Amino acid sequence: MSGATYLLSLHWGLGDVLCSTAAVRALKEREPDCAIFYRTLTKGRHRLEYDPPGGEPGSGGAPDEMLWHNPNIARILDVSEQASPAMGEYDLLYVRVGDRPLDIPLQARMFDIVGLPWDEETRFDADYYLQPHEAEEAAQRLPDGALYCALTPRVGWPGKMWTDDGWTWVISKLREEGWTPVIIAGRQLQAQPWDSALNLSGTMDVRKTAAVLDRCQAMLAIEGGMANLRFALRKPAVVLTCATHYGLQVWAPPELATEVRNSQWCDPCMWRGLHVAGKARVPPGNIGDCPAGRSLRDVWPVEVWPVLLKHVEAVSR
Repeated sequence: MSGATYLLSLHWGLGDVLCSTAAVRALKEREPDCAIFYRTLTKGRHRLEYDPPGGEPGSGGAPDEMLWHNPNIARILDVSEQASPAMGEYDLLYVRVGDRPLDIPLQARMFDIVGLPWDEETRFDADYYLQPHEAEEAAQRLPDGALYCALTPRVGWPGKMWTDDGWTWVISKLREEGWTPVIIAGRQLQAQPWDSALNLSGTMDVRKTAAVLDRCQAMLAIEGGMANLRFALRKPAVVLTCATHYGLQVWAPPELATEVRNSQWCDPCMWRGLHVAGKARVPPGNIGDCPAGRSLRDVWPVEVWPVLLKHVEAVSR
């Protein structure tokens, strides 16, 4: 290969790694002859960080899976691998202690890190490459002839969580409307209310999950990796977020994303970058210290359902 060699590094977050693919593509478009290496947590020993408690090794997925089959990437490296000193290295860690990480779009920050201009017209445009055999397997899980709505209970950081009662209520209402709720989560969820849905939790890695998301006509998701994956597949979703000050406009495509936020103003601690400092009492470790009424636990299902109902009616036409 001729041209410059770049090493892009991002060691955390399924959704964050996926979001960075826009910068990868833009860098390749600017320099078609360059070679881009990407260093992240791979399927090696670091893979265990993404496995559900009690699950089989490799059952939870890892960030490298978001990059598989990407033609703009020459090779994916594990974080333990040494890189050549000749590589131009860029750390895509867009949140640092003291930052207000969402004061500009997440992808804009990544473009800036690699020295690329950011156009205000540029929005979430991540690249994910679904493979034919993955789509075929998902079609066996979710046969034609039904309406499927993906749900993501108990995913991501605790500071982003919605209540099990809320999910239970939504599952019931979806069934009344003739929809099959599809439960997607890294850890296996057992018993009610999950058994009232098509419960695929804890059974799929990232690649299999993506193919299932691609077959679901609708989705209600906690903001995070699975929502980002849905948008990378160019599919619409309703997204729950506790961030009322910053919000999803910093990374979600407005034509695909419909937000449900807490009506009370909140500047969640998790968005301030403080969790990087390892402060135990700062969310996302828990939301026990959040003021009453200001977290997603305080968003009633009757606030969520009208938004979701409008979404499922629109995508089923």
